[in-house]
Amino acid sequence: MALTLPKKLSLNIKIMGMVGLPMFLLLLTFVFIYERVVVDMTEDSNRIKHLADTIALNGAIDKQAKHLEKLITGVLNTSEIITFLANPQDQAAKMVLSGLFLSLAENNIARFTLYSANKQVLLEEAGTRPKRETTLPTYLEKTFDEAVKDFNFHYYFRGNDGLLPAFPVEYCVVSVVTDDDDNPIGYIELALKAATWLKDVATLTDTNIALYNPHEKTFAASSSSELTTPLIQLFADESASRTFIQFKTENIWYLSDLLPLQNPAGTTVSFLVTISDTTAQVKASRKNLLFAVTLTVLIIVLTQIIAFISVRHSIIRPIRKVVDFAANMAAGDMTSSLEIRTNDEINEMGTALNTMLKHIRQHAQKAESIAAGDLSTRITVYSDKDILGHSLQKIKINLGEIVEDLQDKANNLLAESKYITDIVNNLVNTSTIIGARARAMSHSSEAISRNMDITTNATVQMSASIQEISENTNKSANTTEDARNISAQVAETIDRLQGAVVHIAKANLAISGFADQTNLLALNATIEAARAGEAGKGFAVVASEVKELAKQSMSMAKVIHTDVNDIEQFTNKAVEAIARIRTVVIEASEASLVVASAVTEQAAVAEDIAGNVSQTNEEAQTFVKAIEDINTSISASEGTYRDLTESATKLSLLAADLEKTVETFTLEPG
Repeated sequence: MALTLPKKLSLNIKIMGMVGLPMFLLLLTFVFIYERVVVDMTEDSNRIKHLADTIALNGAIDKQAKHLEKLITGVLNTSEIITFLANPQDQAAKMVLSGLFLSLAENNIARFTLYSANKQVLLEEAGTRPKRETTLPTYLEKTFDEAVKDFNFHYYFRGNDGLLPAFPVEYCVVSVVTDDDDNPIGYIELALKAATWLKDVATLTDTNIALYNPHEKTFAASSSSELTTPLIQLFADESASRTFIQFKTENIWYLSDLLPLQNPAGTTVSFLVTISDTTAQVKASRKNLLFAVTLTVLIIVLTQIIAFISVRHSIIRPIRKVVDFAANMAAGDMTSSLEIRTNDEINEMGTALNTMLKHIRQHAQKAESIAAGDLSTRITVYSDKDILGHSLQKIKINLGEIVEDLQDKANNLLAESKYITDIVNNLVNTSTIIGARARAMSHSSEAISRNMDITTNATVQMSASIQEISENTNKSANTTEDARNISAQVAETIDRLQGAVVHIAKANLAISGFADQTNLLALNATIEAARAGEAGKGFAVVASEVKELAKQSMSMAKVIHTDVNDIEQFTNKAVEAIARIRTVVIEASEASLVVASAVTEQAAVAEDIAGNVSQTNEEAQTFVKAIEDINTSISASEGTYRDLTESATKLSLLAADLEKTVETFTLEPG
């Protein structure tokens, strides 16, 4: 099951952790240092033990060296030695020497060897031990040569040199054998039994002793096989790298000290192992360690308790008050105050928080005054880093500028609304004038229509007259006179029609001027509505509609202008036709001989006049309808002007309300 840590740790736990962690690290450091001290002390103790064991070994070896010196001196005094070396085939001398070995064996000699001058084995007595090679090993040649040079005894350790079964290392002595002329004729080597000097070492060191063969990985000799059995595997793994090996068997701790035994070449041929009981030392060390750890833990626990009480009283509780105070401030409660009775940094923090609360209260009061519209209140900035004070100052300044700007815009809006009202009134007056003129144009159009009817009737009558002329040439004089009268009437009617057309053209020109003026006024109204902003949107819509109506009026005026031009052209044609008729009538009166041809021409002219008059009548009807449309547009414009007037009135009221709202703010003088 995984250990889940809380997401939020209290300050108490954090502080105790900060206090406890160094103590825990101190405990680990202490244990480490203690272990190092114990290890150093143990190493010092082991070095002392190793030195003592070495001294004991050297003492035992020195003792045995003297014993070997005594024995080899006795052997050298045996005359059969020289005899045998001179003649190795001398059986009598050999038998004496073999008997000599029996005497030496009783003095703990394990091997008796005679070498020739060229270092070849001539005689070797070793009892039950395996015999060595007949050729001297290379690592011993230097020792033998030195014996020849100085005629001294030389001592050394010699291993089994690979012989099987393995036997304990031998402590040897060698001496050169010379003839009467001191010429070397051979060598004598005596090997002491290991048990002899091992017993002396055990007595001096008061330990169990064993000989370990690193090549065969076995113990060749031991004073206690129970202790050497568990050491075989340990030595096989660690003997080459460690001097001391500690092990435990049957709840007893032992320490083995390995002393290397080297041959003359410096090669370790065996280890002298001293095995001492260290149970008391191990128990004492563990007891001391347990006592030290227990004492350290008690000190840490006591320190934690004292730190907990001190931290809780002088830090946790004041900080808890600070946290609660800050939480109340965060919740908007500015009525409380913080009381901390300490003489440390927490008290300074409490004083700073109380000062901050005081400043916030003062700033809040200033903000309430500003919210109530009093922009003349003075904002106190307590330092360059007083963000709230600087912000309130900026709010007051910006709000004052906004109020002043609103006041100016309210005045401008009120003036613009009055200006728009005047424009609307002008538009209404202009619309009234346009309506009156349109009605006058309507009456003129009706008169034109009536004249067109008269002209049509006259044309019909003229056609009938021409027919009568055609039928009855005898009555040509009377008919010509009638035609003259009718043509005079037609000319008069055409003149009146031409005058009406002129009046219509002038009225249409006036309508075009009014439409241009209306369009200009609508454009000005649109600009003023854009200046008014949001409040002038409704007025902008009305102005747009007025502008559209002005465009339509202009369009209709252009249509009327076109129609009037057509009527004028047709009228001119009618005038020309009447003039021709009059000419024809006069000519008919003067020349009745050509009545037939004249009648034919007059019939054609009469048909043209009838067509032109009919077309003129239709154009006159269209003009009347256009005038009626103008009247309808003017009526619609009157409703739009009323809406525009209402919007201007509302805009004036809105400007007045905005001015009253701005007046509620009290600006800072100057």
